[in-house]
Amino acid sequence: KMEKKFKKCNYLSFNHDYSCFSVATSSGFKIYNSSPLKLIVERDLEGSLEMASMLYRCNIVGLVGGGTYPKYSPNKLILWDDLLSKVTGEITHISKIVCFKLRKDIIAVSLEEKVMVYNMTDLELIRSHETRENTFGVLSLNTKGEEPILAMLGIKRGFAKVAFVKSNKEVDIE
Repeated sequence: KMEKKFKKCNYLSFNHDYSCFSVATSSGFKIYNSSPLKLIVERDLEGSLEMASMLYRCNIVGLVGGGTYPKYSPNKLILWDDLLSKVTGEITHISKIVCFKLRKDIIAVSLEEKVMVYNMTDLELIRSHETRENTFGVLSLNTKGEEPILAMLGIKRGFAKVAFVKSNKEVDIE
């Protein structure tokens, strides 16, 4: 009789329409259908993940390592193609990733004092936004509409920053 290994849950994230959610675990990730609740993907990557988030309802999952035995460095965003069961892209930073958001055209990565915005197709840096210290990864990204819009911490305490990515506009709100 084999004993089932306990998997610690490190992160939960719904997809764009809440039809699925991903779970980062101490050994990989899982994807669940929300209604009816059903496990649809389970990947044992032989290493722990700090974050896992799926792009819409497709085969691309963003991953960040962390935990006791990290699969990947906590400063590296991995794009995993579950159809191919392999890494198809990665973005490395000099500091730890505290949050990331995926959209069909861009990737937003929050570091402790900066948000970096990348083009989804070639992973090239589009722009960066300074923030105040953001250890909890406060970041939001719209998933619909032509204009990608980011909401993040502002530089001043008590302020948020809204960034319109394509038009390169920023608005501070109190």
